[in-house]
Parts: sequence; structure tokens; C-alpha cells
Amino acid sequence: MAAVLEDQLAAARAFDGNALRAATDARLDLLFELDLLDKAEVTETLQDPDMVELVEQIRELDARLEPLLTAGSAIIEAVTPRAAGGSTYRPDGRLKGRNP
Repeated sequence: MAAVLEDQLAAARAFDGNALRAATDARLDLLFELDLLDKAEVTETLQDPDMVELVEQIRELDARLEPLLTAGSAIIEAVTPRAAGGSTYRPDGRLKGRNP
């Protein structure tokens, strides 16, 4: 799981949308698998000091990833042009800004 988070972090830093999407999909798959585990098994696993360390590592990576994704999203919104009036087409179906 930590490796997937590190992949997400690296992809977000590089603004690599495809790699970020792949890492996010892998993370969602792992979270789904974790959700399917028996709660008693999870509680028992968290008694292992190595697992406690891994959980802390994941929390730290999550804390680093969230502001990076927020900033990246804000940058993309700022540089993406938007059509005036929120629509690209006129009521007659033609592109706005074209005379004919």
C-alpha cells in the first residue's frame, strides 16, 4: 500500500495524469480488499509493530499527497480556458464565436 501511495505522490508531483490515474485505481483496489477483510483479522494484524509502522507511513504519505492534489487541481482549473456564458454552442447548435 505504501508503494502505491508513493507512486501516487510521484505522479502528482510530475503532473502525470495517466500515472496518477493508474496509482489511484491500484489504491482503490487495495482499499476495497482491505474493506473485505474480517474486522477481527484486521485488529489482530494491527498488533504487529511492523503493521503499526506501515499504517503511520501511509498516514504521512496521505498527508503529503492531499495538498499536492489540491494544488494541482487548482492549477489545472486556472489554466483551462472556459467558454463565456458556460456553453460552447449557441441555441441553434453552432459554435459560439462563429459568424455563419
